[in-house]
Amino acid sequence: MSITVLDEKQLFDRSFWSSPEKWPHDPPGFVFLARAFDEIGRAIHGDQWNEAEYPKEPENDDDENAWEAYERAEEAFERLKSERKVGIARTLAKQCEEEKIVAAARRPRGQMVTLQWYRWNVDDLRTRFFRCEICLEGERCSLFVTRDSLEQFIATQPYAVSSPLNAKHLSPYLKVMLSVSAAMKISPENQPAKKLVEYELEKRWNGRTLSKKLLGTMATLIREPESQRGRAGKKKK
Repeated sequence: MSITVLDEKQLFDRSFWSSPEKWPHDPPGFVFLARAFDEIGRAIHGDQWNEAEYPKEPENDDDENAWEAYERAEEAFERLKSERKVGIARTLAKQCEEEKIVAAARRPRGQMVTLQWYRWNVDDLRTRFFRCEICLEGERCSLFVTRDSLEQFIATQPYAVSSPLNAKHLSPYLKVMLSVSAAMKISPENQPAKKLVEYELEKRWNGRTLSKKLLGTMATLIREPESQRGRAGKKKK
């Protein structure tokens, strides 16, 4: 059963989601699913994620038209909030299914188990987001994602909290290039083959399909000039 916008209230356990102080702590290298959900929401929607302006009540209690307009605005506001929350849940589930964000489960004894893509091949998102849990071999386990994969995804979003090099603005292309460069640990001494860089760029890109020409250009600009001539890492005789 697919979760629709109208089912948003059923998608999340309100008492659980409204009490972050009771959520599991983040072990080194991992982020609890609910916190990852919130980070992605802020990265995609910016200030509107948590600080959207609620409709103001009419000043005149006797103005029926104004109150009717307020009620319509209130319904539209709540509908938009629901759409955004369901949208982030779908985005996060999709990224985990495609293994662009790496998900893991914490067993009761503390072991962290990486989850394969098929664990996210579900239509009913409540099975993952209601209380951010999954059942493995009869054990109830908390869901997490790896910090590295989460940051790599967030780096490509329009409202990423931290911009590399303290730039005022970075295009999605620059963000994903910087993300790939960091993930592959590219340096003058470490120059991966262009095809490998193209593969990582394509894997992390979340916008419209990149053309082969643009993909090649981005991979070229990430690497050293010498690498463009196929001379990276080679010593002159």
